[in-house]
Amino acid sequence: MLKKSFIIVIVMLLTLGMCVNVNAAQTSLNIVEKESKTKYLDNNQGTMQNKILSCNSETGTITMQLSVTNTKQTYENTEIIVIMEENLANDTTKLNQYISQVNSLASKVFLFAPNLKIGIIGMKGTISDRQVDSNGKLVIGKNDQGSKNGSASDAEVLANLTNNAESLTQALKNMNAKKVTYNNNLQAALKLAKSSYSGKANKILITLFDNMPSTAIGVCKEVSEGKDSKALEQAVIAKNKDIVSKTKSEILSLEQEDINFILLKPGNTDFNQKWYSKTGELTYQLDGSTYAQQLYGTTGKPTYGEMYSLENSSLATVLITNMYEQFMQPKKKDMTSVVVTNYFPKEIMSHYKITIAQENVNNVDTKKYETDGSITWNIGTLAEGKTSTLQYTLQLTDMKNASLLNKTIATNEKTEITYKDADEKEHTVALTSSSTIQLKEEQEQKDNNNSQNTGSQPKQDNTTAKGMIPQTGVNIVMFVAIMISMLIIIALIYKKYHNCKDIK
Repeated sequence: MLKKSFIIVIVMLLTLGMCVNVNAAQTSLNIVEKESKTKYLDNNQGTMQNKILSCNSETGTITMQLSVTNTKQTYENTEIIVIMEENLANDTTKLNQYISQVNSLASKVFLFAPNLKIGIIGMKGTISDRQVDSNGKLVIGKNDQGSKNGSASDAEVLANLTNNAESLTQALKNMNAKKVTYNNNLQAALKLAKSSYSGKANKILITLFDNMPSTAIGVCKEVSEGKDSKALEQAVIAKNKDIVSKTKSEILSLEQEDINFILLKPGNTDFNQKWYSKTGELTYQLDGSTYAQQLYGTTGKPTYGEMYSLENSSLATVLITNMYEQFMQPKKKDMTSVVVTNYFPKEIMSHYKITIAQENVNNVDTKKYETDGSITWNIGTLAEGKTSTLQYTLQLTDMKNASLLNKTIATNEKTEITYKDADEKEHTVALTSSSTIQLKEEQEQKDNNNSQNTGSQPKQDNTTAKGMIPQTGVNIVMFVAIMISMLIIIALIYKKYHNCKDIK
């Protein structure tokens, strides 16, 4: 009888063990975004792009391709937007000079570029109603908005894109009819210009303002006087830095929109800034040229785009000679000294092993991959009409890495290319968009009591790589604990059974 009971208990415990569901999480390396945006090189010299070619479902390996092409983008037309300071309307002589030059430029350009269109953005800002009287004291009028923050509405479209020279001339004549003086907000004008282009076009943005802006979006003209001159100085410097930061970001964003930027320096800019007390006395002066240079850069090294001086040349001469040759009729020749540096984010550098394809291995330096997450690809010369590609694999070293779960990461942080054009001019262009991946966790149940599946089997996804991570609940740990308990119980029953047998 005892022997029979012993057998029944063993069968029940084994059955219980077999019926336990083991819940385990599958991890799959998913492609979220397969490729980066296409980055156009300076002067439409060519393009650069990063993309995922494949994702191995068994090894957790993705194959990447970086390509650089020396071909120019073709455009249906060219659109030029000019940013002008509306305070020009207060100086009739200067305004008439600009009207004459813009009219001359438009008439000539439209003759040999019938598909080209020109528009004008007026740069405004908060109203400045301030005058210095004969005693050198500042008098603030009732319309002054110096304490009001600058906003995105501090700009307006004076002339929509057109190929009619008379429309442009009339727009400038109508500019700022009330002769208001504004605290200039260049950031607002740049933002409006970006949204004013139409369709697929060769986009060129020109600003005729090179001074230090008085405001930016969220920044007001005034600063707190402070307790002493030192406090005032610190407040003025902080305000200038804030304006530089916000306006410079707007200039740099033009590159992401594939907008060519040109700054034309009038040559007689006064960068002097004056600050008055509440009672009207001049309390502080600052040369703003340092901050203007931080904002725009220099003629030799602008923040972005090109910078030309109008001191020795007319507007029409600079734009027709330089702009047309460089942006509208770019030379299509070989690129030389081409070097591409690919920077990987920390998550890639720390958790992925990189392998360069055999055909590229002699041209790629990976020595810095483990220290700063970069590889350098030396292309050398890229002939006109040719494409050069770099293929490499990134293999996840641990599919069970919990720190990467459900986290979307970029395969590339930045890809930077340097090269020389046909005129031996050096260019540096950065691609900041990227393909993205994600290590995702998915629950999968294995039921030994229900191994028969009468439904259709799900199709295997060959774009994912799977691993196992134990989970809480009735899981592998509990399964092992139950099995150990079963063995202990069996041993105790077996011992008792033998003891009883010996008594007999």
